[in-house]
Amino acid sequence: PMGNGFETLQLLSLLVLLFSYIMRHRMPFVVVSGFILSGFIQLVSFISHANPQITPLMPVLASPWLCVHVTVIMVSYALLALIFLTSLFALFATRSRTELMRFCRRLLLPAVFMLGIGIFVGAVWANESWGRYWAWDPKETWALITFMIYSIPLHGRILTHYRSPLVFHL
Repeated sequence: PMGNGFETLQLLSLLVLLFSYIMRHRMPFVVVSGFILSGFIQLVSFISHANPQITPLMPVLASPWLCVHVTVIMVSYALLALIFLTSLFALFATRSRTELMRFCRRLLLPAVFMLGIGIFVGAVWANESWGRYWAWDPKETWALITFMIYSIPLHGRILTHYRSPLVFHL
């Protein structure tokens, strides 16, 4: 599993559905958001699935670090996707912005933590596979940028602008 982009997107879609199902009691609209997001992920996975032939993994991808790295990153991305949809909903729902901000903050901490763990495990895997921890390729760079951007709202005590629900969701 998770040996190519199609399988990775299938896992991401499943995780989004799982998290939206788990959180359905706290925020009922998350189920609808989860179904919409999962549908878009499925659409992208089937559009990009040009070669259905199953082939053996490349030796570099046969590492046990790959499954750990991809799973942790996909869990993080699924949580971040739900945060994005919740924030998008909060921008149009003026009455419950504060409650949605609290909900997003609860999801943001484990999402950023998992992303950091995933980047670390990916660096260990890269060192084992290619002999260097970091190569500044686009996936690594954008994972780091995503980590830094989503870490900013966690510093609401220092950055007072992020105490406002509107700024937080933007």
